[in-house]
Amino acid sequence: MPFKSVAQQKFMFSEHPEIARKWAAMTKFRNLPQQVGHPDEATDSNAAPDAARDVAQGEAPDAGQDRLAAKRKAYAKLMGGAHRASGG
Repeated sequence: MPFKSVAQQKFMFSEHPEIARKWAAMTKFRNLPQQVGHPDEATDSNAAPDAARDVAQGEAPDAGQDRLAAKRKAYAKLMGGAHRASGG
């Protein structure tokens, strides 16, 4: 598995150097970001492209939130209601 960020690379070389050497052989370091946020964290920089896409496709700017809510509801149904369907 290649590194996803410089922060991950530093951590792996300090804590797990053998695995880090294997991952380094698979990593393209030219475009490696300094740090990658958690995929569930919504930030303004992540939200803006979705809103622009929605408007370009003729949808309301909050259509992305509607799609996310639908996915969460379907996941909750799949899991037998063990997880909350609404975000937050």
